[in-house]
Amino acid sequence: MQLRKLEAYGFKSFADKLEIEFDKGITAIVGPNGSGKSNITDAIRWVLGEQNVRNLRGAKAEDIIFTGSSTRRALGLAEVSLTFDNSDGQLSVDFNEVVITRRLYRSGESEYYINKARCRLKDIYDLFADTGLGRDAISVISQNKIDQVLNSKPEERRLLFEETAGITKYRNRKKESLRKLEDTEQNLLRVMDIIHEIEHQLGPLAEYAEKTKQYNVLHEEYKKSKLTVLLNRYEQYNHDFEMNKKQILELQQSSQASEVRVNLLEVTKEQLNNELTQVEKSLQILSVKNSELATAIEKNNSDMAICKERLERSNENGQRLQTNQAELENNKLEMSDQLFESQKKIEQFEEKAKRIVLQIQEESVREEILQGQISEIELAIKMIQEKSLEQVQKLTNRRNDLLLLEHDIKELQVQLVQLNEEAVNEQHKMTDNQVLLMDLNTQAQVLFDNMMKAQHEKMLVEKNLEAAGIEQHEMDEKQRNLQQGLSAAQSKVEFLANMQKEYEGFGRATKSVLKSNEKWQAGICGAVVELIDVQSDYITAVEIALGGSLQNIVTDHDMTAKAAINFLKREKLGRVTFLPLNTIVVRKSFDDGSLQMAPGFIGYANELVSTNVKYKKIVDFLLARTLVVDTIEHAVELAKKQGFKARIVTLAGELINPGGSISGGSTGRREASFLNRSGEIAAFHQEIASKQSELIELNQKKILQENSLRELEMQAQTASKQEHLLTVQQAELKIYIEKATMELADKKTKLHSLQELGDTLQAKEIRIKQQMTDVKAEIEYMQHTDNQQKGQDETTENQLIQLKKEQETLRQISVNSKIEQTVAEQELIRHHELRTNMQQTMDRYNSDLLKIKQEQESLHQVTVATQRELTELAKKNVQFVTLREIGTKDYDNFYQVKMEKMVSIQSNDREIKDANKQQNDLQNKIHQTELLQTKSEFERQQCLEIFESEYHLSIEQAQTYRLDETNTSLGKKIRLLEKEMEELGPINPNAITEYENLNTRYTFMQKQLTDLSVAKEYLAGIIRDMDITMSKQFSEAFAQISLYFSEIFVKLFGGGQAKLELTDTQNVLEAGVEIAVQPPDKKLQNLAVLSGGERALTVIALLFSFLQYRPAPFSVVDEIDAPLDEANVDRFSAFLKEYALKTQFIVVTHRKGTMEAADIMYGVTVEDAGVSRLVSVRLEEALK
Repeated sequence: MQLRKLEAYGFKSFADKLEIEFDKGITAIVGPNGSGKSNITDAIRWVLGEQNVRNLRGAKAEDIIFTGSSTRRALGLAEVSLTFDNSDGQLSVDFNEVVITRRLYRSGESEYYINKARCRLKDIYDLFADTGLGRDAISVISQNKIDQVLNSKPEERRLLFEETAGITKYRNRKKESLRKLEDTEQNLLRVMDIIHEIEHQLGPLAEYAEKTKQYNVLHEEYKKSKLTVLLNRYEQYNHDFEMNKKQILELQQSSQASEVRVNLLEVTKEQLNNELTQVEKSLQILSVKNSELATAIEKNNSDMAICKERLERSNENGQRLQTNQAELENNKLEMSDQLFESQKKIEQFEEKAKRIVLQIQEESVREEILQGQISEIELAIKMIQEKSLEQVQKLTNRRNDLLLLEHDIKELQVQLVQLNEEAVNEQHKMTDNQVLLMDLNTQAQVLFDNMMKAQHEKMLVEKNLEAAGIEQHEMDEKQRNLQQGLSAAQSKVEFLANMQKEYEGFGRATKSVLKSNEKWQAGICGAVVELIDVQSDYITAVEIALGGSLQNIVTDHDMTAKAAINFLKREKLGRVTFLPLNTIVVRKSFDDGSLQMAPGFIGYANELVSTNVKYKKIVDFLLARTLVVDTIEHAVELAKKQGFKARIVTLAGELINPGGSISGGSTGRREASFLNRSGEIAAFHQEIASKQSELIELNQKKILQENSLRELEMQAQTASKQEHLLTVQQAELKIYIEKATMELADKKTKLHSLQELGDTLQAKEIRIKQQMTDVKAEIEYMQHTDNQQKGQDETTENQLIQLKKEQETLRQISVNSKIEQTVAEQELIRHHELRTNMQQTMDRYNSDLLKIKQEQESLHQVTVATQRELTELAKKNVQFVTLREIGTKDYDNFYQVKMEKMVSIQSNDREIKDANKQQNDLQNKIHQTELLQTKSEFERQQCLEIFESEYHLSIEQAQTYRLDETNTSLGKKIRLLEKEMEELGPINPNAITEYENLNTRYTFMQKQLTDLSVAKEYLAGIIRDMDITMSKQFSEAFAQISLYFSEIFVKLFGGGQAKLELTDTQNVLEAGVEIAVQPPDKKLQNLAVLSGGERALTVIALLFSFLQYRPAPFSVVDEIDAPLDEANVDRFSAFLKEYALKTQFIVVTHRKGTMEAADIMYGVTVEDAGVSRLVSVRLEEALK
């Protein structure tokens, strides 16, 4: 991975877009103080995720956005992008090039992007984790970072080592696992609390359930007695109703005769009203005409006012244009003067650039001449040094030869004495070794045969064990999937059941009525959606057909509905539609038999819904006139045949209303539907039962498999032990054989050597004495020649030092000249741009003057046209006034006729009133009789409603409960049953169901407790594994980094020693890191008392030790060489060059030695006030 490019806009002093391209090696960034060099370092640190603004040398977030200057306005955002070459795939994204972007708005909003895709800060951290560029890495170092590393606590310093060791991702995963473990423990505590609470409730609830069963037996007999009394009352009221019905028919015949007379008078009144209407229409037409004339006069006056106002504005615009023309003429003159000044500056900078070029050429010629002289002297010195070194080496060698020869003569005499004794001993040892070697070879063959047999048995056991392990893993995976699916299904069932219980999705008012504890609650039958069942195929159609009626509430009586409405008003809860069973009237459907043959026709919506017989008329009331068809095409075809009189719904939910309007589109998710919840719950219960059965069967298989696996593991361990024992024995025997063979060979060789040595010792003594005489003469000659060579060498070296000083001075002048040339060229470009802008401004002034002249001509034409229009409007105004006076006279004549008609109508109304009075008397008598009939009907209906609401029976079904007893005996029996039920005490009618539900919940919670315990153990195992991995990886990395740190420290300081230590070696994962250093010729010191240069070198040594262990893609160092002296700067530069082969370096520096090590150099300057600009130089090309 390599950093290719940095792009910034609006970041600190970089108001204009900045683009820096990086290559391999070292890139230096130089410039004067305050120019903005370190802002480049801050930009890199910021885009990599730095959150602490103080580390970016700011007080608040918006300080990193360009704040403006005397000539530039402030910007609204800052944006920085880094482009990486990811062709090696080190970053975990499938792109060869990765662009990381961070953007901050002045409002405080921050955005992050990876390859222009919006992401989170966490995604940036995860992307660079363990690459050496993470948030805790030391990849970006400034001077304050040196103090931060050395002064920080050992535990904080540890984060740098974790990032380099590559365990950051494990620590993040461990934090996530610990959070999950804590959540699991909390859930475990909650489940245990719930189980404890349920156990306290189960016992008392069982007693209540038994008492409820006794109560149900008594209540059944009580119900039969009450039904018999109610049947007797119903028959009496039915007789009274028939008598009142006959009397009403007689009174209605008399009322019809009186009604005929009233109708004749009404006809006369209608004729008079028609005549009056005609007169009023004429009056209305005249009124409209007069109003139109008045409007026309008013509009004419308004147009005249507009024309006058337009003339005034034309005069004002003319004056404005004259003022603007004068201002533009003045600006044009000023811009001409500025153009002249700009041209003079351009000529000055061109002359300066030419002068610098000539100067650079002269310096280059002088440098080439000087380099030639230096090369000649260096070559001469090299030849002299090589010759001198060769002479010294020869002299040393000859002296060493002399010493060796003297020593050899003394040893020869000792060796001759020992030679005979050793020869005798070696002969005896050779015989013993040959016997031992034969015995060892025999033992080795026996061990080899046993070893082959043991390996074969072990291979068979391992093969069986591997197959069993694979099968065990598959069973574990299947068990985990089944448990997850079972938990998900159980959670879904509980969720859906709670939604039903809490009326999820219902309106606030509907929910309040259904969950109320008021006395009238007993008369609430439920919401429509609770009382019906629909097949899954028809759910969407029925939901659309019912619409808001799904939440309508069914009551047993209209009195209950009234009480509920008063409750809603009192509590201000909203509105609800009620459907009382006693008042609902069902309209018959309009089916003539032809619908059954219509294409796509499925049926009436009420026929597709099942419900209790008691609520059948509610379903008919809501759905009896709604047709269900399969598709929208068939629905439209059927609606046309019916003349768009029918209400039609399709299976997909499209709705055609009477009149032809069509509703359709996408529908909500099915799982949100109350109609669909019961079906889903049943399906999930079936799924749970199936998974539980599979889980039990799998557990049984798993137990058998685990037993088999344990047996195979024991066999494998036995085979491994046997093989290991044989291997050890074989290895030991092999060592003995090799040792015996080597000893035998050594003895033979040694014996032969002794014999040869004895023959050559005397001849060697004579030869050595002759050599000693020759060597002494040669040594005397070499000493004389060496003294003469040393005098020549010193003179030449002094000459070379003087020439190199001159060359260094000339090279520094050359570099300064090139920088000055680059700055002059940039100034020349900027002044050319300013001159171009001035010329464009001058062109714009000329264009604006032309436009002003065109506007003046257009304004004159508008003024003339407006004056002409004003004259025409004055003429029209006189005509309109005359017409309005004529219309007013005609209106007054028609109004007189209208008043005469109204008098005739009043006389007719008096006659109608008398006839209506007679009719009302008859109607009152009919009403009184109807009241008696209604009372009988009401009492009869009350009996029927009691049958339906309290007992849910029709009159025919109630007859089956009738007892053959009188009302008197029934009354005594009812009182006795009431007394027995009262003695039972308070009864919970839901106790049986509640006990069953609570017991089911108890079983479910026990299962949840087991699942949570298993999950807890699983998470704890994962955390243990990660601790082991992190401890091993960190320990290995720390040991290696400590070794590198010690070596690099010695190289940088030229001696001394340094080491890294853990504060707690027993707790590797939490221990801090201590740094102990001892500079050369000093005692072991605390980091706080080190000098600035020593502190910087210590951190540099730590940086390079990290890079040695794990090379980072790039490293940014910001003036960390500032405290170093020249010698240490040279060492630092040498290290940069060495490590630049694997790591990119971006160096912000003022030091010449560091600049010389750079491959590319960027200069940062401040041209405009507060705005930084960039100048680049590739040093290799510049030197060429």
